[in-house]
Amino acid sequence: MEKQKVEGIEETFVLAYPGYFKHANIGALVSFFEENKFHLKGMMLMNVSPKFIEKHLQNVGEEHGGEPDDELSCFNWVYYLTSGPVVAMILEGHEAANKMKLLASNRENVFFWSFGRPAAYCSGSADRANQDIRTWFGQDSKAERSNLVHLHAGGGTHGPLDRIYKTLENDSYYRVFAEKPIDLHACFLKEPMSFLVIKPKAFDKDCVGEILSAVEDNSYIVKGLKLVKKSEHPDSIVWSDSSASTKTDGDDEYGIAMVVTCLSSNFELRDKAPDLKHIDFSSEVYLVGSNYVYQSKPDEMRSDVDLFFPHGLTIWTDPESQYLFGKMFQPTLIGLDWED
Repeated sequence: MEKQKVEGIEETFVLAYPGYFKHANIGALVSFFEENKFHLKGMMLMNVSPKFIEKHLQNVGEEHGGEPDDELSCFNWVYYLTSGPVVAMILEGHEAANKMKLLASNRENVFFWSFGRPAAYCSGSADRANQDIRTWFGQDSKAERSNLVHLHAGGGTHGPLDRIYKTLENDSYYRVFAEKPIDLHACFLKEPMSFLVIKPKAFDKDCVGEILSAVEDNSYIVKGLKLVKKSEHPDSIVWSDSSASTKTDGDDEYGIAMVVTCLSSNFELRDKAPDLKHIDFSSEVYLVGSNYVYQSKPDEMRSDVDLFFPHGLTIWTDPESQYLFGKMFQPTLIGLDWED
């Protein structure tokens, strides 16, 4: 039975623009939300197509850019929001929509504004938030459309590779440097990848953002990032030793699943001290116990990635623009709305 909502508690939507991924500041944004008593209820790192962004901008009007002015009205939002990965989030809290809108309207707030331009979008009202959440989090089935190519860590490539290669043939870099057709799956797997889950205890202690920042600081690139529920994969080993969570019966438990490349040895997981968390960014000390973070063993990494990221790495093309989306071997996750 679904729990009754506490009066005044609602959800709102936030979209972190590509700058957050580029500068590895996603964890800092999550920490800001935790400090302001918001709770993560949904999170996905994704690339999106221009058509989807155009639909989003039509839905929200001028809300995405704050108060309209000449500079922002001339800004190419479609180009910017498809230039790199964005992070879509659902945040829950007391009167969340109004509270988040108030925070975002302050141009001195560095989490929402950067050099006079918005760094993130938030819904302007509870009704707008419900519509945004449906738009951004209700599209999983679209990832099965035939014009997406899926590369799975456990093996297998599915979809119209011929369309991908045809697009690559029009790419100047590919024509100059590629001596033979690229093996997309081999490129996906050639980098040393690690699979991590920030566990429910981090949510209880409001340190999800801090741990996420530590992972960002100690890895080359984030290939996958999403909020996961324990109820979706209750028997997975990733939840072991996480009994420290204070959730009661009927409450779902959450984690942040991540796929990163080149994880530094400076980020140390301590099985023998499961409740340890000592993170000092200034002295580059990153000691985290196994009750806070799970890391796959090398022989289990691919199966864990396939379980928590069932769509694998996705690449797709826009026949009209002749560009690849998915940023090719970089951020993973689902393609959103697409029309042939």
